[in-house]
Amino acid sequence: MSAREIEVLEKLADEPAVKEIAAALSISAGTTGFHLTNIYKKLQVQSQTGAVAKALRSSII
Repeated sequence: MSAREIEVLEKLADEPAVKEIAAALSISAGTTGFHLTNIYKKLQVQSQTGAVAKALRSSII
């Protein structure tokens, strides 16, 4: 997982809205969505909640 994807995951745990994550990381909402899609594929999940839960269990964040 890339460093930026981990940053997005960390923000996802605190701020579930894509717009808020994008603003916090100074990236577009589209770029945030792209990272989320990649994160979901890599973690083999289908939701934000699943991604955060799996990342926490796997000590990624």
